[in-house]
Amino acid sequence: MRIVFLLLFLTGCGYEIDPQTLYFNRQGVELMEEKNSTDAQSAFIKALGIDPFVSEIHVNLGLTYAELKQPENALKSFEAAEKWSENKQSSFVSRFNQGVTRTQNKQIEEALLAYQKALDVVPDSMETKTNIELLISSQSQESGEGESEEKKDGKGDQPNKDKKDSDKDSTDKEKENKPKEYQKNENYKPREFKGDLSETDVKKILGELKQQEQKIRGQFYRNETKERPRDKDW
Repeated sequence: MRIVFLLLFLTGCGYEIDPQTLYFNRQGVELMEEKNSTDAQSAFIKALGIDPFVSEIHVNLGLTYAELKQPENALKSFEAAEKWSENKQSSFVSRFNQGVTRTQNKQIEEALLAYQKALDVVPDSMETKTNIELLISSQSQESGEGESEEKKDGKGDQPNKDKKDSDKDSTDKEKENKPKEYQKNENYKPREFKGDLSETDVKKILGELKQQEQKIRGQFYRNETKERPRDKDW
């Protein structure tokens, strides 16, 4: 972002300014050139104490606040400069400086509005147009980085995640409704029968089972014969 303009001397004022005001303003400008922002600020405040309606001095005071990293106070001074401005140069500089300060405060919409108001005064200002382009470019870049971070965190893939969860639920339900199948285990072996039955005992048991079967069949045959209706004699 390009540096703000500095109004070195009072020019184009529509009324006569007190000599003391001119003196303190000039003193402040010289101190600013010497990089002594603190003393320059005091000089500008003294000048405004004599004549508080000089737009150029408000601009200069705002610049000292900006140098001392006091953006809120700087913005108030630039707004006051716009309010009391009586010429195009002062109006343009106060609006331009508001744009720079609001950009530093991350007030993007307000900064763009301030730059546009500066272009209303000086439509051909390359400094203003350049700052607008830089501001828009930086915003686009930050927006792109923000989207990349969301994808990295997995936020951008939420629909796919939901789909995976849905597929997993369907698979689980299928497993619940599907008959259970016992898996083969290579370590599984059927247990051997460990009894004391001899071959003779086995034959005896088989013989008894056969006798029981014959007995049941005979009983079934007798019952069937009793229940069968007799044929008529006629």
